[in-house]
Amino acid sequence: MNKAKMYGAKKQAPFRSRKWGIFTAISVIIILAVIVLIVSTGNGRNTDWKTLASVNDEPITVREFKMMMEKYRAAIYTYFNQKYGVNHSEHFWYESFQGEKPEELLRQKTLEELIFIKVQQILFKEEGLVRDIGYKSFLKDFKEENIRRKKSIDEKKIFFGPEQYSENQYYDYLFSNQVIKLKEKLSREKLETDDGELKQYYSANKDQKYRKIDSFKLEKITVKADPEGNTAQSVMEDILKKLNDGEALSRVAAKYSKEETPEVSLEEVILNEAVFSQNTRELVTLKSAAEKLEEGQTGNVFTDDGFLTLIHCVERKDGGYYLFDDVKGMIGKEILDEKYNKYIEHLVGMAKVKIVEDVFHAVHVR
Repeated sequence: MNKAKMYGAKKQAPFRSRKWGIFTAISVIIILAVIVLIVSTGNGRNTDWKTLASVNDEPITVREFKMMMEKYRAAIYTYFNQKYGVNHSEHFWYESFQGEKPEELLRQKTLEELIFIKVQQILFKEEGLVRDIGYKSFLKDFKEENIRRKKSIDEKKIFFGPEQYSENQYYDYLFSNQVIKLKEKLSREKLETDDGELKQYYSANKDQKYRKIDSFKLEKITVKADPEGNTAQSVMEDILKKLNDGEALSRVAAKYSKEETPEVSLEEVILNEAVFSQNTRELVTLKSAAEKLEEGQTGNVFTDDGFLTLIHCVERKDGGYYLFDDVKGMIGKEILDEKYNKYIEHLVGMAKVKIVEDVFHAVHVR
C-alpha cells in the first residue's frame, strides 16, 4: 500500500506542477491586463488636467479649455453659416471653407479668450482677491455652490439666481464679480481718476451722452388700416394733400370723423422725459418719429399696431443737459471702464504665453 501511495505521489507531482504553472501564467496575464487597463483609464482621465498652455506661468488646463470651447461653438458656427452659407453636418468642424476650418478657428478663439481671462485672474490673485485661480479650485467652489443652493431649496430659503449653475454659468458669474471687485480696488490705486479728468470727459462727451431728451407736443392722426382694400391708404393720402395745401390737421380730422370712412381719430400727445421713462413699444416708436421733426413739421406716414399714423410737431422744447454733479458717478464708471480695458489690453500684449502644441491640437470638438 505504501509503495502504491508513493508511486501515485511520484506520478502526480509533474501534473500538479504543470497545472500550477498554467494557473500562474494565466494569473500574471490577468494582472498585467488589469494594470494596463488602470493605467490606460487613468491616462484618459488625466488628459483633462494636462497643461495646454500657460500665461505668465499660470496653466490653462485641457478641462478649462474644453469648457470655454463649448461657450464659443455657436458663435463660430454662425460665422461660417453667414459667411459661407454652410449648415451643420457630421463633418462640419473638420472641413475647410476657402482655407478656414471651423475647429481651428474655434480653438484659436478659445485660446485668445482664455489668455484675456487668465491675465485678469492673475491680477485677482496679485491684488489679494482670491487665493487660487486653478481650475480644480474653481470646480470645487462650483460643486459647493450647487450643494448650498440645493440645501436652500430643501429648506425653503430664499436665494437669488438659478436653482443650479452650469459649469459655464458659474465660471462667468464668478469672473464678472471678481472683475467688479478688481476695478473697485484699482480705481483707488493704479487707475485713480481726479475731478479734472471727470470734468474734461463731461465737456468732451456732453452732446453725445449727457443731453436730456427734448419734449414734444404732437398732433397724431390715425386711420384704421383696412385689410380688404386701399381705402385707409387713400384717406391718408387725401389728409396729406390737404395738410400740404395749408389746412390745419384738426379741421381735416374733424371732416373725416363725420363721414362714413375708415375709423379716423386725432389726439394730442405730450412726450417728455417722464413719459419716455415708461419705455413702451408705442412710445419708442413715437419718440423715434418725433425726433426727426422740428417745430411745425409733419412726419411721414407709418404703420403702428394696425393703424396708419401721421404726426405733426406742434411744439418742441430743448431738453438741455444733465448737470455735471448729477452724472459724476456715471462718468467715473465710464472712465474707469476705459482705463481698465486699456490696462488689460496692455497686459495681454505683454503676457508670456506658451502653448503645448501637441496637447493644443489634440483637443477636438465633442
